[in-house]
Amino acid sequence: MLTVFVIISAVATTVVTALAVYVFVTTDRRSPQESLLAERLLERFIVTVEGGRTFDGLLKAVDDRTIVLVDCSAISKDDRPFPVDGEVVLRRDSIAYMQKP
Repeated sequence: MLTVFVIISAVATTVVTALAVYVFVTTDRRSPQESLLAERLLERFIVTVEGGRTFDGLLKAVDDRTIVLVDCSAISKDDRPFPVDGEVVLRRDSIAYMQKP
């Protein structure tokens, strides 16, 4: 009888552990802001950073600290776009606001 209890206990422990791993792996641990931006990858945004610099580009990646824009232009004070080579990586804490054109 004790052997049956030990086997059932081991199986139950394995099932609970497997369920906990599944929940951990499948749970979206992003903040609501990250999830909102992650749903809009490869969409065009106009991003203004503190200090007034403005960038217009496709949102390529986002995490809890940065966003990455590609196919990007820097917008001058007189609204003229200047192409930017490569990727523009912006710290999220330096972003004043983002808007969809």
